[in-house]
Amino acid sequence: MVKKLIACCISIVQDKDTMEIYKIIKDFHGYAVSTHGNVINIKTHRVLKPGKNGNGYLQVCLRLNKKQKMMLVSRLVALAFINNPENKAFVDHIDRNPSNNNVENLRWSTRAENNQNRDCVENATNISVHKKKYYRVRIKRNNNCYQKCFRTEAEAILWRDEVLATF
Repeated sequence: MVKKLIACCISIVQDKDTMEIYKIIKDFHGYAVSTHGNVINIKTHRVLKPGKNGNGYLQVCLRLNKKQKMMLVSRLVALAFINNPENKAFVDHIDRNPSNNNVENLRWSTRAENNQNRDCVENATNISVHKKKYYRVRIKRNNNCYQKCFRTEAEAILWRDEVLATF
């Protein structure tokens, strides 16, 4: 339930245990973004349903003057709520979950910092799809990171299983 809109820039939604703060999105004054990663249309009071881009990051379609622009929810949250004194260009998901756009899970980073957080975690294995063009397998064991890209998911799974069998 929206309690009130303060001077057209902050709205507070309070649930039992959490407080969600909304701020108007710069350059898209008809929309607001919250600390929990929700985006609402101010005129209709409806929460926009985000879609996933090719890398699994949530995005919403914002309209201004009959033009549409796809915006990453994580970037909208960071721009509204996280100071960026060093003017870093990237938004990093601390827990590596691209669907978790809570302000507590985001931070500004450089490309190197962002890539460092994407590196393999000890004893982790993952297969990721990149823009539906290829499948990347990452495996980390004994402080070694094994990584290889494949055209099909079946090839990626086969290689992953072969590598894991050697441990």
